[in-house]
Amino acid sequence: TQPVQEFLLSGHVRVRPYQPKAVHNSAERVNVNYEVSFVSETGDLDFTPSLRDRYHLTTLAVGDSLSSQELATIAQFILSKEHPDYIITKRDSSIVTHDNDIFRTILPMDQEFTYHIKDREQAYKANSKTGIEEKTNNTDLISEKYYVLKKGEEPYNPFDR
Repeated sequence: TQPVQEFLLSGHVRVRPYQPKAVHNSAERVNVNYEVSFVSETGDLDFTPSLRDRYHLTTLAVGDSLSSQELATIAQFILSKEHPDYIITKRDSSIVTHDNDIFRTILPMDQEFTYHIKDREQAYKANSKTGIEEKTNNTDLISEKYYVLKKGEEPYNPFDR
């Protein structure tokens, strides 16, 4: 499913469907890196989230996928290492950056999803010694943010006064 996109446009605007460029030299493997951050749902001052650490998750073939459940399990594992008395309550955001490009995929936060590794051009990098372009792995970075709660606590409700 494609996420719903909303735009506020002004001036002369021409809108047409996005036509992806044809892929001539497909990448075979894509490194999937992962960064996650956590925010206390209660504003708990004792909870100090760790900085956004980046992890190399896996290397997948084009067409392979990761589910939102798999990502949530990984996030809970990372959280449990630093803060074993906290649990994830909900996902705030999931964004995928493709090959350090400006184009990103914003994944739905209020429903389950499956992220598929998209077909793309093979990445190349100049060899530092010879200057010759050599194949290098393409990279997707999945950035997520989750709300967390201390075990046994209730989420903050502004109407409970």
